[in-house]
Amino acid sequence: MRKQIAKPMALLFGLSLVAPCAPAATALKFRPRYEEHQHVKELKDEERERVRASRTKEVQVALDKLAVGSSKLARMVVTRLRATGMKNVTISPLSLQVALAMAVQAAKGDSAQELMLALGVDNMTPEEIALASSAKIAEIVKMNQEQIDFFTRIGEPEKATVFKLYNGFYGNSKAVQEFKLALQEQLKRDFGAEVKIAAFTDDTVKEINTRVSETTQGKIERLIEKLDDNSVAVLLNTVYLLASWKKQFEVWNTNEKGEFHRESGQGSKEMPMMKGIFTVPYAITEDEKTEALSLPVIDNRLRADFVLPAEGRNLDSLSDLEPAQLASALDGAQSVSVNLTLPRFGVKLTPTNLVDIYRAAGIRLPFGLVQSDDGTVQVPDFSKLAVLKGDENAFLKIDKIIH
Repeated sequence: MRKQIAKPMALLFGLSLVAPCAPAATALKFRPRYEEHQHVKELKDEERERVRASRTKEVQVALDKLAVGSSKLARMVVTRLRATGMKNVTISPLSLQVALAMAVQAAKGDSAQELMLALGVDNMTPEEIALASSAKIAEIVKMNQEQIDFFTRIGEPEKATVFKLYNGFYGNSKAVQEFKLALQEQLKRDFGAEVKIAAFTDDTVKEINTRVSETTQGKIERLIEKLDDNSVAVLLNTVYLLASWKKQFEVWNTNEKGEFHRESGQGSKEMPMMKGIFTVPYAITEDEKTEALSLPVIDNRLRADFVLPAEGRNLDSLSDLEPAQLASALDGAQSVSVNLTLPRFGVKLTPTNLVDIYRAAGIRLPFGLVQSDDGTVQVPDFSKLAVLKGDENAFLKIDKIIH
């Protein structure tokens, strides 16, 4: 079975005329569960050490900070989307992180500081964010190419994990006097972004959607519907992953009319349920109310982590779960034999504008004018992006964060 994940991200800057995130809750604490099975040190441990050894100290420090921010970012977005009544939430922290990291490079002053809060970091500079993002992208691309080469050498290229990433910057030449060349060069250098400066037309929308469709192998065909005259720029990130489990779920052991139990009080839903016995890393919280296990893909370099609240608890009970702490717990967990049942499902993309989510978290300045209690008005500062035309009351803001 090959698992496909496709997720886009677009930040839309618009031309207009004239607070920190909530503190993180205490993380759920996992404890080891000792069984008769011995912990197996797999190739992933050796690979992790090899990658860390190849980094400079400066890069490692920046990546560690960004990793903590990624956990905060994911938890904040998921929690706030759930609070809007959204039942099922699918996000790509990598896609969010890369797109916001590019936006940080275009901002100055308080606007940059608030965007860094949106990234989940308050102890990094824009330069550190660019350094970490560049290293992260390069490592992922290199790792993917290495395993493609390996499976090709052994004559099994169909087993290779497919990872695709596209970063793009589209600027509307008619909306501003000029776009800053320094930013364009930085986006190319640090993010591998494709830069296009041209009038925004229906053809531009078509080109953006084509890039998204090509990257996601046709899984996402239309991300943007329209760009109007006040649309100044689009920052775009798209990721795609196609991977095979290390141990496959057998087709014959799938119940096509299985029963998936939803949250307490919501009954169940009929859907295909895959079954199998797996020996996998397993962890449980100290209060025994949350379980987690990890399923590796075929080359052991990537894995999927599954978290299950105890019977009678809903998904909101996982809001205190710290993703980085979960990953650490599973890294050191005992491998145990489990009888695993998982739903076989697909996810249909419904693009969501996250601007209101960030505003609710107290991050407002990048999205428009902010009036202080003393009556002063702050204006978003994206002066590293472009030189505006004559009107002194004009300013740039982020209109949409489509994910």
